[in-house]
Amino acid sequence: MTSADQPGSDQQPMAVMVELLSRPGPSKTVDDLAADLVGFAPDHEFEPVPMATGPTGEGPTVIIRGSIDTPDRMAQLAAQPGVVRVWLDTPTAPIDPSGLAI
Repeated sequence: MTSADQPGSDQQPMAVMVELLSRPGPSKTVDDLAADLVGFAPDHEFEPVPMATGPTGEGPTVIIRGSIDTPDRMAQLAAQPGVVRVWLDTPTAPIDPSGLAI
């Protein structure tokens, strides 16, 4: 894979999922949740997904989807207060139980 094939090359936005510590109170919109996330553009068509706990027991958390402009932004986003985890939003597909590609 060349650098031109990698996500985020040529300044194209990279789709990411961000898990945040949930704030007390009524349900928040994606704009409310993403308000303090520098360099993150929220996806308004993806509803925030509440989770009972985070990957290491913190919680409750909420997952939002959006985009960032460069691969370096992932680490910067992950270091922001209240961010539990950031990962690429890669395509998913069903798994064929026979082991053949669908």
